[in-house]
Amino acid sequence: MGHSVEIERLLQWAFREELPKRAGLGPRGPQSAWQATERYARLGCLIRTSLSASTSAIPHRDALIIADHVTGLRRSIAINLHEWKAFLLGDLLTLADEIANPWISVDEVDLIENHSRAGVSPDWHRYPPKAMPEIGANGKQKVYGKRYGKDRYSEGAYCPLQWINLAGIARARAEYTVWRGSLDRLARSLDGKLRNYVALPPAALPAPWTRPH
Repeated sequence: MGHSVEIERLLQWAFREELPKRAGLGPRGPQSAWQATERYARLGCLIRTSLSASTSAIPHRDALIIADHVTGLRRSIAINLHEWKAFLLGDLLTLADEIANPWISVDEVDLIENHSRAGVSPDWHRYPPKAMPEIGANGKQKVYGKRYGKDRYSEGAYCPLQWINLAGIARARAEYTVWRGSLDRLARSLDGKLRNYVALPPAALPAPWTRPH
């Protein structure tokens, strides 16, 4: 029975520590104490690492199997953000208007490989919503009400605001959703395929923006 490791950590081990050895980019020779500590923190178990420079250039067999399964993911997923809008912008839906250019394409392979190499999950909240004044055809801020002079307006006059970044938020959350689904499928497809490890389901939440703050 192999070591049980959560799929995201297993992918990070494969793409950050093992697979770079194919290009001669991985660490060679004896591992440092810090490398051993970092590896244990990621996988939760110790790994025997050869002290030979020649053998250290060969990626672990399980890492190669993981990479093969990643390349089997979809290269292009077409997503209509209008159809996903209620799910992606649930907490912000009342602020959302129509999303211009709603179709996006997500590459599952790049999504998994890039974030595994970086050791991070997709940042689903990298575009915080912002309230900005609406601009009229004259290039100036809109004002509803009468203006009597500089900074003098009729009672009840107001400047309408519009929310920006909502399309960016929807795109970021769509990418996170695809990434999380890919992790789940990879964990299932790797079941029984690895020699030293057992891929556990992802620990990442499926839709963290739906949870109460």
